[in-house]
Amino acid sequence: RWTAERYGYRTKTGGFGMTVYISPNPGKISASEVALRAAQILQNHGASVLMCEDLRTVCNAAGVVYLPLEQCLERTDVILTIGGDGTILHEANLSLKHAKPILGINLAAAVFWHLEVSEMESKLPAVARGEFQLDNRMLLYAMFWAMTLGKAIALNDVVVTKGRLQQAIDFSIYCDDILVEHYRGDGVIVATRPALLRI
Repeated sequence: RWTAERYGYRTKTGGFGMTVYISPNPGKISASEVALRAAQILQNHGASVLMCEDLRTVCNAAGVVYLPLEQCLERTDVILTIGGDGTILHEANLSLKHAKPILGINLAAAVFWHLEVSEMESKLPAVARGEFQLDNRMLLYAMFWAMTLGKAIALNDVVVTKGRLQQAIDFSIYCDDILVEHYRGDGVIVATRPALLRI
């Protein structure tokens, strides 16, 4: 069990509590409503809540601090996404350099790492107090050559495909300079086993 007190998270008033950045998916119909309810629950249990200033007009709540995205990512202890897996992946890419844990509230049909909306009342108070466990997962760092050298970091998978080529292509997969397998096909997916925050 990781607690706010043990890891030294303090609110501006000197008490122990978490700062949570809430990121709702604007494409989900109920995301703003769920975000406002999540903000209320977190604040009622001692957390400070941040949202991106772009949401001030569509997701306005008393006590929430609205800041530019970069400041939200710098100041938060936890990122709470409202949406589906795509929302988590989007936020993870934005926040890589800040290395903040992410928890999702599910508004989609099929998801990997989320709480259900019905669990917010029982689970978010623990987030507010910093009582959660982190599941650290490996990221993928990909380098590729086209016209120039490209680099990318992926949370869950890297896909290499034939693009517009009509025929299948050959792949030789190496791990630590040791040949794992040779494949011929449309593409190869290299994937991690993702998980983020457990309550």
